[in-house]
Amino acid sequence: MDRAVGRFVIPAGSMIVGTLIAVVVSLGLLDRVLLPLWRRLVRHDPTPLQRIGAGHVITIVSMAASAVIERRRLGTVHAHGKEGNPAWVSPLSAM
Repeated sequence: MDRAVGRFVIPAGSMIVGTLIAVVVSLGLLDRVLLPLWRRLVRHDPTPLQRIGAGHVITIVSMAASAVIERRRLGTVHAHGKEGNPAWVSPLSAM
């Protein structure tokens, strides 16, 4: 996929950094915003089972989003007729 952001091209090996930054931001939001909001609304902490269930729901949603994006990427590959060319770069943005 196209890894360009403006004129800057992100190296393929550095793409994982975006995932790591998203995890850090998500954990910060969870700890500083969502859990205090939960405590204020429900008047108790979520149980470990509720936390695990929320994690599974988030995982299911993220996998569904990944499937939608992969389907779109494959559609682009088929539209350009480049199924057998591993060196071809899809015009879809990786961002």
